[in-house]
Amino acid sequence: MSAAIEAAVSGHRISVISAPSGHGKTRAAAEWAARQPRPVAWLSLGPTDDDPAVLTSGVVTALRGLLPAQQELGEALGRLDPGAEVNRLYNQICRTFEQARGVCVLVIDDAQRAAGQLGAGLLGMLVEEAPESLRLVLLGTTAIEGWLAKQLLEGSAVQLAAQDLAFDRSETEGLLKRFGGRLDAREVLEDTQGWPIAVQVAALASQRPSPAQDSLEDLLRSYVQTQILDGLGDSLAVFVLTTTVCTELTAGLATAMSGRQDAAAMLEELVDRGIFLSRH
Repeated sequence: MSAAIEAAVSGHRISVISAPSGHGKTRAAAEWAARQPRPVAWLSLGPTDDDPAVLTSGVVTALRGLLPAQQELGEALGRLDPGAEVNRLYNQICRTFEQARGVCVLVIDDAQRAAGQLGAGLLGMLVEEAPESLRLVLLGTTAIEGWLAKQLLEGSAVQLAAQDLAFDRSETEGLLKRFGGRLDAREVLEDTQGWPIAVQVAALASQRPSPAQDSLEDLLRSYVQTQILDGLGDSLAVFVLTTTVCTELTAGLATAMSGRQDAAAMLEELVDRGIFLSRH
């Protein structure tokens, strides 16, 4: 995966890594960043980062993390005022990166938390036209694809999606081998569809006796509950649990199963959030 991220960053102004929870987006990007000769700034977004002022401050703080890499660049970034008017701040950043020796990278993790700010404010201006020496890597659920549709269509952005992050046969065999190799990689792939968190749980389960295996299955259920379902709200969570027993789901079938007349809209929302569904 590091090679795919490197190719994306080398060839495009914006790299979009989008997939549902449990696909290892952060891990893959962190492993790539750790091997980077380029300076990399990292910003992980939280629940308050849909506020323009909070997000702007976070972006500036992250960019200041490049200070140790290039002294002149770092000193100029250190003088940036997050409270300044956004257009002025953007122009200062552009002028600052004209001093950069080579390409720098800003990684935004959980970018979907920025909501509409990916198309507005300081981050939106950098998405629209960042300095030539600053590349953006945006990690998030599939919701960010819609906000970056213009860049993806015009070719200034490239996307790495769930299928790129999913474990293949070789990766699954390698992981299972490290854990004793008692499971068949083909069967694991068929059961998990390469979902990285599920493959890892299967690998852990393969080296434990049956009671421990049961507890690991409980751990996977707990992961889905706490990391995915709990963030949906009661209505969407119940809808997911009611309808996703089907491998293929149409709006009509979802309506019949859930009894909800807004089932089509709920499916669209789940697709946008990257929750267990992909559009075909």
